[in-house]
Amino acid sequence: VLHTAAEFSDPGVDYKFSPGERGCAHSHYRMWQRVAQGAQPMLILEDDVQLVFERSSGGMSSGASFTERLHLGMAEASKKQADVLYLGWSGHRDGNFKH
Repeated sequence: VLHTAAEFSDPGVDYKFSPGERGCAHSHYRMWQRVAQGAQPMLILEDDVQLVFERSSGGMSSGASFTERLHLGMAEASKKQADVLYLGWSGHRDGNFKH
């Protein structure tokens, strides 16, 4: 998902974050402030990100698909002069997998 800075600052949606999600968002916001002061791209990931993992459908993820998709996303973001490239979210919410 590509966003300009204006779109990202006011997405027009009210979010209901859990305390953990608020803490995570605040941490990322601080990192985005640092990125805005610089001139180079920065990749912000969770502290527990796993690029190599066992797939729920079987087999292993090697991280190769992430790397490939990141390259494609960065190329598209550069082409469209996007300020933010949102890679997605997947994980626990209220003890259940959301995706």
